[in-house]
Amino acid sequence: MKIFWTIFVSIFILWLLSIVFMNSFVNPCVLPNWANMGDSFGLLNTLFSGLGLAAIIWTVFLQYKGFKSSLADMQEQLENQRFATLEAMKLNHFNILSVYGGFLGQENDNYNRLISDLKKQQKVENEEEILRLQNIIAENHKQYMRISSVFKTNTNDILHKYE
Repeated sequence: MKIFWTIFVSIFILWLLSIVFMNSFVNPCVLPNWANMGDSFGLLNTLFSGLGLAAIIWTVFLQYKGFKSSLADMQEQLENQRFATLEAMKLNHFNILSVYGGFLGQENDNYNRLISDLKKQQKVENEEEILRLQNIIAENHKQYMRISSVFKTNTNDILHKYE
C-alpha cells in the first residue's frame, strides 16, 4: 500500500510540475507551441501505459497465487472432512451393532431365564418349549453374526471405495 501512495504522489507532483513548466516557459498565445508541448508528453504517456499494464499483470499474478493457495486449503479441508465422515460411519456401524447385540443379549437372557424356570418345573411338556426357546436363541445368534458380517463388509467396502 505504501508503494501505491508513493507512485500516486509522484505522478501528481509530475502533473503539477508540467503545469508550472507550461505556464512559465511557454507563451500561451502561440498555439503551435502548446501542440508541441503536448506531443512531447507522448513518451511519458507511453511510460505510464506500460506501467499500468505491468501493474495489471502483477495483480493477475498475485490473484493466481491467492487462488492457488485457497484451492490447496480447500483440498486439505475436503480431505479432513472425508476422514471425519469415514470415522463417523465406522462409529455409527459399531453403535448399531452394539445396540442390536445388546437387544439380542437381553432377549436371550429372558429366554434363558424362562428355560431355567421351565427346567425347575420338570414337566414333560416343558421339554418341547425348552427346545423351541433354545432354537430361538441359536437363531438369534446366527442372525446377529450375519448382520455383523454384512455391516463389516459394507463398512470395509465403503472405506476402500473412499480411501
